[in-house]
Amino acid sequence: MYLVSLESQSGNCNIFKETNIFYTSIFIVLLVEIVFLLFICCIKV
Repeated sequence: MYLVSLESQSGNCNIFKETNIFYTSIFIVLLVEIVFLLFICCIKV
């Protein structure tokens, strides 16, 4: 029983890490787009 609970915990941890990387990559992409748009606006002005 103890081993099974450990395996399920590590599985949950892996899922959390994958979703965390997924959201982090989305955040980085959005950040880059915002900086890029601000850069374009500054050039136009």
